[in-house]
Amino acid sequence: SETILLGFKAGAALTIAMTQLPKLFGVKGGGEGFFERIVILAGQLPGTNLAVFAFGLAALAVLLLGERFLPGRPIALLVVVISILMLSVTALGDLGFKIVGALPQGLPDFHMAELRLRDVDGVIPLAFACLLLAYVESVSAARTLAQAHGYEIDARQELLGLGAANLAAAFFQAYPVAGGLSQSSVNDKAGAKTPLALVFASLTIGLCLMYLTGLLYNLPNVVLAAIVLVAVKGLINIGELRHMWRVSRFEFSVSMVAFAGVLLFGILKGVIVAVLVSMLLLIRRAAHPHVAFLGRIP
Repeated sequence: SETILLGFKAGAALTIAMTQLPKLFGVKGGGEGFFERIVILAGQLPGTNLAVFAFGLAALAVLLLGERFLPGRPIALLVVVISILMLSVTALGDLGFKIVGALPQGLPDFHMAELRLRDVDGVIPLAFACLLLAYVESVSAARTLAQAHGYEIDARQELLGLGAANLAAAFFQAYPVAGGLSQSSVNDKAGAKTPLALVFASLTIGLCLMYLTGLLYNLPNVVLAAIVLVAVKGLINIGELRHMWRVSRFEFSVSMVAFAGVLLFGILKGVIVAVLVSMLLLIRRAAHPHVAFLGRIP
């Protein structure tokens, strides 16, 4: 339901942002859950790298101003290019900036996996778990963006796409393929309107892997963090939450359960919590239907 999705998006946005804040402050970070990351980050704040922090704030300011006054323009690409140039031609690299570093050049080779019969029993449970988690996270991200832009998605088509992508990935030694909310938000903020955006992105990544990996060596991690932070901020809709609080305290409470589930258990487990709450809400409505009595007016 939209109520559940509203809380889920807000929790996911804070969870994703919390993974990027250590890069913004120039500290190591760490931890597994949202609150553990907060505690660890708070303890590391005295060691903040001021140069990295200032650079990150400048990148955030440019990205936010570009989003406000130049919507649809590739401001993030401009920030990436300028940051690489600054670290390449100035002494900023000596101030403790963490960079992307060397990337392997070239495309992965076609390779048939060697799966023996006795390995099947061990692989099937793992494959099923990957399928479940990939599908849940992918559909959750798709529904989030579908709600934001007012269109419908076909969950069966999403499953077919995931299956085809993972089948192809199996022959090129790739990780399991899935959609992600943070990546999808960045894609959305970049102005993507159709699935062709990912085709062009894939071709661009392929060209970069073959010929341009050296140019990305000095890309600072703090800039990547700034891009993600700007992308996920749109997932938190304060106005809708306030409206829900005024209209229905019960619906607001349900939304907050999904919100807390994501913060306490992580995005994937938070999705499961949200689904369970949604099912309970559906059962409650079915058990207590609204009944209207109609009568003849004399």
